[in-house]
Amino acid sequence: MGCPTTVFVEITLSGQADEVLEAFEREVARVPDVLECHLMAGKSDYLLKVVAENTEDFARIHRQYLARCPACKACSQASPCAPCSRRRPCRFRGGPGGAPAPPCPRLRLVKGWGG
Repeated sequence: MGCPTTVFVEITLSGQADEVLEAFEREVARVPDVLECHLMAGKSDYLLKVVAENTEDFARIHRQYLARCPACKACSQASPCAPCSRRRPCRFRGGPGGAPAPPCPRLRLVKGWGG
């Protein structure tokens, strides 16, 4: 077995009402291969970071999970050629006395995501 591959997936939904976004986020939180899910501003609605064993495994993840997500209108993916840089996550100081900023409230809506 080779090294796992990372795939970035852009998802466009058929709408952006709260119930559509929440249904999508609940479904994606159930997909064990999705490492990260980000609500985006711009052309697509979400950016997912997915890990797969190989291209055949990603095809299975796409068919079994991503293509079946509620209100999924379009899905495109890109695989990185090589990492250019890697940094440790930074802690933004946003609270009183320089305390870390609280987690995003939207992530707390979805059981299993965030904190």
